[in-house]
Amino acid sequence: MLKFWRFNHPNQPYREALHTLLCNYPNGLSALEIAEKLGISNSECNRLLKSEQIRDDIDADPSTGILIFKTKVTIPPINTLNKALIIAKQSKFLLKAKLALILLSASIVCFSIIANNLNIFISFLKPNKAEIESELSKQNKIEIRNEIDDLNQRIRNIRSVAEISKCRIYWDNSQTCYIEGRLLTQSEFEKEIDEMKLQISQLRLNNNQ
Repeated sequence: MLKFWRFNHPNQPYREALHTLLCNYPNGLSALEIAEKLGISNSECNRLLKSEQIRDDIDADPSTGILIFKTKVTIPPINTLNKALIIAKQSKFLLKAKLALILLSASIVCFSIIANNLNIFISFLKPNKAEIESELSKQNKIEIRNEIDDLNQRIRNIRSVAEISKCRIYWDNSQTCYIEGRLLTQSEFEKEIDEMKLQISQLRLNNNQ
């Protein structure tokens, strides 16, 4: 199955840079190597890799004793790594600027000019806190729904892989089955599914609050 470039995700500016980097290293890289080459922190790198695993856009190979990450994108990258990093840094800057503008908008004072007998009075009005909170709540709900959709897609993907790999035959014989670069027992496989279902339940609970 062909996997195309679809990395215009506003909250993860380093997605394209990650896959461009991994396309240049077909044997894969560790999380530490990826963080170093992208110039991002280990925690940001781990969040990015976890997100891409949920989207089923990268594979994790544990055969060396250390997880080695490889891209599943089959189409050559659009940009060079240097250009992808420049775009990522610009997008990250714009993301921070957008957040700063949202915070600034919450503190902006609305001006109302009242003319009375050619005398202009300026009154300072408090910002509409309710509207700001409502807009932030809408954006948060959209992000939560996207996370839920990604997790549901991840569950469907690994179940499909397990079925194609005929893992049931191996599990019935108390053996492990190779799924996305990992050898899993049936209990480990079901535990991973249950953990993602728990995440979905928690996200739905948060989205209804």
